[in-house]
Amino acid sequence: MTFSLVGKRFCIENRYKGTILFQGNLENVEGTWLGIEWDDLERGKHNGEHNGVKYFNPKVANCGSFVKMNDKFINNANFGTSFLAALSEKYSASDEIYDQGLIAFGGSNIMVETVGFKKIENKITRLESLEEIGISDYSISEIDNPEEIQEKLQSVREIDLSKNLIASWNEVLNLHCLSKLDTLRLNLNRFYIDECIKNVKFENLKVVSLNHTFLTWPEFLLIEESMPCLEELSLAFNELKDLNEDLTNKLRHLKVLNLEHNSFTDWKNISQLAKLPSLKCLKLNNNQFCDVVEEGVEFLNLETLNLNANKFDKIGILNELSKMKKLKELRIGGNPFCVEFKSNLLIEAVGRIAGLEKFNGSSITKDNRLNFERYYVNKQLQRSESLEEIIKENPRLKELCSKHEIELQKIQSESSKSNLASNFIEFEIRGNKISLKKKFPKNLTISKLKLLLQKLLKIEIKNISINSVEANELVELDCDHFQISSYGNFKHNDILIINK
Repeated sequence: MTFSLVGKRFCIENRYKGTILFQGNLENVEGTWLGIEWDDLERGKHNGEHNGVKYFNPKVANCGSFVKMNDKFINNANFGTSFLAALSEKYSASDEIYDQGLIAFGGSNIMVETVGFKKIENKITRLESLEEIGISDYSISEIDNPEEIQEKLQSVREIDLSKNLIASWNEVLNLHCLSKLDTLRLNLNRFYIDECIKNVKFENLKVVSLNHTFLTWPEFLLIEESMPCLEELSLAFNELKDLNEDLTNKLRHLKVLNLEHNSFTDWKNISQLAKLPSLKCLKLNNNQFCDVVEEGVEFLNLETLNLNANKFDKIGILNELSKMKKLKELRIGGNPFCVEFKSNLLIEAVGRIAGLEKFNGSSITKDNRLNFERYYVNKQLQRSESLEEIIKENPRLKELCSKHEIELQKIQSESSKSNLASNFIEFEIRGNKISLKKKFPKNLTISKLKLLLQKLLKIEIKNISINSVEANELVELDCDHFQISSYGNFKHNDILIINK
């Protein structure tokens, strides 16, 4: 056997996929051997070494093995099919099955009359009308005859080629003939970008998914030029560790980047992404970040950030993220510091990040923000540290005190006050045919206040809405577990509006 299999992908037992990275002799072992990198990481045994000699370099540690090259292996291995053959297998109807409105039932000679099967057959065989093509896990290894592909798939906008046997990006580039193609999913293939990339481009391709491909960042940048209009890119589950290459004048239109489930540890590893002028959404969950401190690096247009399930252990991470001036949506659950703050985490986030509209999936209304900010300020001013230390740890504190007209000074905790009268506050309560004055304990929660108002005003609790008047605007006190004092420095005879 003199033909070379190096670079070929294959599947055995209709289950296990691999790529042949070596073909030749091993020291002190008879026969010709193949060095294989397995897609199933648990199937591998080593890193391409035998008796201390390195024969090939798998992309992932310990996913390699040697298999003897013989007729048994060659006959059992499926080295793939063509794109057009797979397309025909999935989308072409058989004349033997559909014949004049009759269908063979259960493989027998019993013929059952059908209604509408011809219509379905005609639709599915007219490939030129299809806009989405899904041929995942069809053992496709080559994308052949671009002219015929262009003729058959004139309307296609989205193609899913995940879990196939494609190893060459040049094969993928044969799809550039599809002028309307805007979404391409290539997950769970294995690309080896050590070739001369063809000088062709996808003119309208906007969404590309390359999860579980183990592409390195330098490899991706080699193929990036073939996708000049790219807006959304997914490179999840690829064990990426850094993105240090210069991104000046690259990925100019990229808006969404998914880098979840990789191996990033240091924020400096991704600082180059700040150069992407259109980037609005960045997914970095399930990595190993522990800090976000990088002087001079600003994500000027980033609006959505996912940092779930990393290793941040200090609440100060929220102060650093507040430097992203356009940040509107943040997910940061599952980090060590979250355990300490538990139910107050949302309040801490709103207090520290000015423009936040959504946090860990919870929307933040205008009233929520005002209430949370007042609560945040009061909690900070009641801490035992000096005012200077509190301000240093809470950069927005001065701004929030000014916004809510709260005096920037330490607040004596309620438990340390000896004057019982100071623990109560009198409100003027107004509503539909309601006008009275009533004193309430400052540590009374909003839920208990509603219960008292229910008895006092004879109103069903489900119909009670409590609003304070702030700067001539109504602000709803809608957080039932908050104490009255949490909403700021109310003064005697402040007005509460009760709506029914």
